Amino acid sequence: MANNIKNSTNLELPKKHFDLSLCKPVAKGAKKLIFYYPNDNDLLIKVLKPFKKSKEKNIIFDTISKLRQWYIVRLFYREIREYGKLKRSVNSGLCKHIPAFYGIADTNYGKGMIVEAIKEKDGGLCQTLKERLKSGNVQKDHILLLQEFFDNLTVSDIVAGDINSANLVLACHDGENKFVMIDGLGDKTLIPFRSWFPGNKRSFLEKKYIKLKARIEQALRLQEINPNDQERDNNS
Repeated sequence: MANNIKNSTNLELPKKHFDLSLCKPVAKGAKKLIFYYPNDNDLLIKVLKPFKKSKEKNIIFDTISKLRQWYIVRLFYREIREYGKLKRSVNSGLCKHIPAFYGIADTNYGKGMIVEAIKEKDGGLCQTLKERLKSGNVQKDHILLLQEFFDNLTVSDIVAGDINSANLVLACHDGENKFVMIDGLGDKTLIPFRSWFPGNKRSFLEKKYIKLKARIEQALRLQEINPNDQERDNNS
């Protein structure tokens, strides 16, 4: 059972510059590095990975590289904007499915998002759904929890463009298990169609739900076929 998601939206953080160069990332994504907030392991700072300097001498490839960097930065700020929208929507059913957002930090990597760390009782970060699927640590009720998450996301005005098993964790909120989306907010398309057209968003979310539901069902079938393997995984 995961630890409770704390309710601390009024937390006041010192506004200062953080040098994270000597800190070890607690997690890494395709485009981000995630660090514990200095002196507070209940918070995280998410920053963009440093861009490698382009060695392209060809002006076309160099331009493409710069455009890609511009696009990644744009996605980062779209994610920040969605956190801001959600923070203002205090009555949204989606709030329990998204880590609390505490603002922006200046770091040696540039701007960083300060967000709540979703943790287990032992203090470690919660397992992602991807990790649970790999180890077979899923249950039938997880399908209902997944549906609840998608239902709340669908009726909200929040856009999440990168929904996958690596961006979802199972946490406990007010004594109940909930799926929490730890990354992937914001429209990921160059032209933000899902932000502009609700029908496009609904269709996208339905496809994502069906895909993730099928993966959980597949993991459950494997548990039935190889129950001894699952028991060994849980004891390892």
